[in-house]
Amino acid sequence: MSAAPVRTLDGGTATLGEAEIRRFARRLSGELLLPGTDGYEGARRIWNGMIDKRPGLILRCRSAADVAAGVDLAREHGLALAVRAGGHNVAGNALSDGGLVLDLREMDGVEVDPDRSAVRIGAGATLGQVDRAAYPFGLATPMGVVTATGYAGLTLHGGAGWQLRRRGLAADNVSSFELVGADGELRRADPEENPDLFWALRGGGGNFGVVTSFTSRLHPIPREVTLAVPLFSLEEAPAVLGFLRDHMPAAPEELMVIAVLWTAPEEPRVPAQWQGQPVLFVLGCYTGEEHRAREAIEPLRSCRPVVADLTGRSSWLDAQRFFDADYPDGRRYYWKSTMVSGLTDPLIGAMVEQARQRPSLLSSIDIWALGGAFGRVGADDTAFGEREAPFMVNYESNWEDPGEDPANIRWTRECLAATQALAGGGRTYLNFAGFGEEGEGLVRGSFGRNYERLRQVKARHDPENLFRSNFNIAPAARPGRAAPVSARAQGSPSRKRSRSLRKLSEQM
Repeated sequence: MSAAPVRTLDGGTATLGEAEIRRFARRLSGELLLPGTDGYEGARRIWNGMIDKRPGLILRCRSAADVAAGVDLAREHGLALAVRAGGHNVAGNALSDGGLVLDLREMDGVEVDPDRSAVRIGAGATLGQVDRAAYPFGLATPMGVVTATGYAGLTLHGGAGWQLRRRGLAADNVSSFELVGADGELRRADPEENPDLFWALRGGGGNFGVVTSFTSRLHPIPREVTLAVPLFSLEEAPAVLGFLRDHMPAAPEELMVIAVLWTAPEEPRVPAQWQGQPVLFVLGCYTGEEHRAREAIEPLRSCRPVVADLTGRSSWLDAQRFFDADYPDGRRYYWKSTMVSGLTDPLIGAMVEQARQRPSLLSSIDIWALGGAFGRVGADDTAFGEREAPFMVNYESNWEDPGEDPANIRWTRECLAATQALAGGGRTYLNFAGFGEEGEGLVRGSFGRNYERLRQVKARHDPENLFRSNFNIAPAARPGRAAPVSARAQGSPSRKRSRSLRKLSEQM
């Protein structure tokens, strides 16, 4: 290994000497990658083809001790630090250009405890790994709808999926977190231990430490579920969306609906004249008792004449995989979102017209029905904040050609601005926040009245803002506070961490 120049938090460069890098690498159970070493090029690639960053160092962590060593290195040298978990990271925050990246993808263990209806999920695990571990027991935890998504990134900013109306967000179902703080120490966050962190991590993102594992509640899930997939023409779309606006508030909570203005697939059940044409999908996943499924989904299929209907019964695992093929590695992705106060006729009309004007037929406008269990959680109960909005609108721009970047980004931004103007503003769901280019205004607006409380938690746990490669919450000013004490000045950090690791593993 040679000396490594690594970008610092202030935008400068710290050069780590060859001897220091070798000493550091000997402490690790994981692997340290530098530019030019075997595996580096693959390790720096990310799912979103728009992201092209070259970290100065990549640490492939295999344990919480590796994570702590990486945090120590970043703190002691003032290195720009990013954390990569197991999934997509559409915004690209998981890589630090020139800085240090903690890659947690090998920390992907999933341990199911069916007797306690609990699952312990490593920070590198994907939704598919969690589902495959829990499904044999007839159990599932609320998550997202694409199985290659990383559980950690999804959950730290909320986590919306097919169980949203019945069980709430993924974050609502976490009972404890294990994380490495800015001081390099491993700690637990739950309602009794570090309750401020427990509150902040349920929606506040990666601002407060490196979460190494989650313990989450499991719920019974049917072996098979009904997935309604009627397709409507754009001419029928205003009437269908108006129907959903009126129907969903009283619909059973076991029914989750996502209406998608998208493109009809080349699929035998879709008439040839409609394949490749813009249409409205009404996707309804019913996770309740089978004998009630038909009654729950029939209104979705019969509210207006359809051009095709792909409705059917499937295993829960197959329902979770429904969207997978549409989000391959390497495609170009730019997504934005907003909560809306209602689906007014002018807003519906605008979205239908936006669907006609998509520069890429791969792009979609997704309208998520909210309410139910999601809506019953108080705005102050988790960092996620206010939940009164009945719908969320996501603009998912997906395309292949780099030359089409400007047109697709412009379409997304213009559509979002028009929708927010018609809907009276609206907060962003930070899992769909583009590149966060709006800065503090985006973050402050997303958390609303919880923002200042989050800044106080940040000031307690990361006063120097080491964890800033994210949708960043700047720590509140604390006049006269002393500089944080190095973990090495507090005795033997290795012995402390060993005790902490044993304690936490025994509590699962």
